[in-house]
Amino acid sequence: MLKVEAGSLLLLDEEAGELVFQIALGQKAHQVKPLRLKVGEGIPGRVAETGQPLLIPDVRQDSGYHKTIDVSTDFLAGSVLCVPMVARGEIIGVIEVINKVEGTFTKEDEGLLSSVAGYAAVAIDNARLFRKSRTERRE
Repeated sequence: MLKVEAGSLLLLDEEAGELVFQIALGQKAHQVKPLRLKVGEGIPGRVAETGQPLLIPDVRQDSGYHKTIDVSTDFLAGSVLCVPMVARGEIIGVIEVINKVEGTFTKEDEGLLSSVAGYAAVAIDNARLFRKSRTERRE
């Protein structure tokens, strides 16, 4: 939809206080999946910590940018849009897209990605509740 070079969905591991890559799209997706980010670390970590979307036209100009993933995957992020995934008032993860192919990220892109994140959060939360319910019934 947004025509980007890469994207990812990270879910919060509350016990570890880390974001875990669940879905990664793009040329370096297989290299990203094993990585984890602490809440507060990098752009996704900041979004998970604050619950506020971040639209960064040039990550090199962002003082909080965390280069570890770029270095470990040999992928250069230029522009980033990252939004929180919220279910029942709690942040459960984030969705991040990187390097819009045509033009720059806009507030409209942020709104669209936020809508997608909202639907995804509800679906993930419902799946977790269903799994929990099934487990409790078995016990």
